[in-house]
Amino acid sequence: MLKYAGPKPSKDMFGGGIGEEQFSTFLTREYAALLADSIDFGFSVGRKEAS
Repeated sequence: MLKYAGPKPSKDMFGGGIGEEQFSTFLTREYAALLADSIDFGFSVGRKEAS
């Protein structure tokens, strides 16, 4: 999802070129990890909650 919705490499004269293309995947992965850590759907797997 973030691959398509995230920032796109710039195509102008001062764009990052091949380096920007290569390292943008690392940034996208970090954004995905942060997003995954912050989302809580309320599912509990293998754990019973005390009432």
